[in-house]
Amino acid sequence: MKRLDPKKLDMQGISIVIPTLNGGRIFEDSLLAIKSQDFEGPVDLVVIDSGSTDGTLAAAERVGARVIRIPKRVFHHARTRNLALQYTACEEVVFMVQDAVPVGSSWLGCLRGALQETGAAAVYGRQVAHASAGPYARWTTEGLNRFLGSERRIQRLAFPDAYGKMGFDEAYRLTRLDNVCAVYRKDLLLRYPFPDVPYAEDMAWARQVLFAGERIAYDPEVVVRHSHDRPAGYIFRRHVVDGVFCGRILGKLRNDFSMLSVNDLIGISHAIESRLKEFMGGNLRTVGMRRKGGSLFPSLYSHFPFRNTCRRLLLLGMRNLRSGAGFSGQEVLRGLEAEVEYHWRSIRESQPLPTEAEAWDALEKVAAGVLGKLYGDTYAAHSARGVLNADLHRFTRPYLSGV
Repeated sequence: MKRLDPKKLDMQGISIVIPTLNGGRIFEDSLLAIKSQDFEGPVDLVVIDSGSTDGTLAAAERVGARVIRIPKRVFHHARTRNLALQYTACEEVVFMVQDAVPVGSSWLGCLRGALQETGAAAVYGRQVAHASAGPYARWTTEGLNRFLGSERRIQRLAFPDAYGKMGFDEAYRLTRLDNVCAVYRKDLLLRYPFPDVPYAEDMAWARQVLFAGERIAYDPEVVVRHSHDRPAGYIFRRHVVDGVFCGRILGKLRNDFSMLSVNDLIGISHAIESRLKEFMGGNLRTVGMRRKGGSLFPSLYSHFPFRNTCRRLLLLGMRNLRSGAGFSGQEVLRGLEAEVEYHWRSIRESQPLPTEAEAWDALEKVAAGVLGKLYGDTYAAHSARGVLNADLHRFTRPYLSGV
């Protein structure tokens, strides 16, 4: 890969920026795929690393990347990418993540071609799961592709007033952009830096440029391998964060759960967990495996600072669930049970689950995602309505980081 001078804009080349931290073997695979691209013009690769201790830096330097080192404590999804932009030398800039592996030797040419053909501010591509991905990871990746569609799509805001009439889902689809793999026009990145948000900096950027009259494009012909086999606790936190921060960025509520309390969240969580063995067909071996391995979900109240109060809330919540009295979340609970059942059936119909352990793992993760969305949407609704109390804030706060 040719080293370019970031002080001299190269009109023929393309810059690729990858933030890294212990990228491992998948990052090496990504570098090899980038190096093997059939691309006319130089490729300017910039790796911005926040403290790798494995072979990440050596691998980057072997392929001719320029490496910028920053302390781990200062990494920030938006600020770090804005910093890295200063080191790029080309007018078109690709942002990727370290575990996204380009598919095919024409990946980079297709990405640039889509940007030039559409005249968009940015173009993002399709993701397929890694060959080693587990059932849940494959299912979520396939679901994302169904959501995005099989054709190139242009996202634009016909007129600013139209946004105010959109619901959450329509606004979410409009502002979709993904730094797993996306190419940008550098002049617009300089004019509109990534907003200083802790999560979904790509969505926040898309929203501001759409309001400025620009367009975003999705092209499924541009493909990278990217998926994660995360534990249920991470999936839970990821959905909490997604609900809270995407709601803030969009300025819209996906669900108005402002009527729910901490007590309701605890009661719903334990009710969902108690239903999982029914979804598995009441398999006693599975129930035994669950007990041997501990709780399926993160301890949803372990971080609450007032343990005695939390125990009281838990007991009260379970009593109300059994009696059906005084519990404002009964209707919400029925909807979540139906959602878990629907997703669980979808996973089983889409692929084989050859072992009991794989089936249980997939079901656990489905439930963790559904509950995480509940927590995030509840927090977002309380914040938006101006009724966020100290108990709910303290209860949810531990899950608002670490993704």
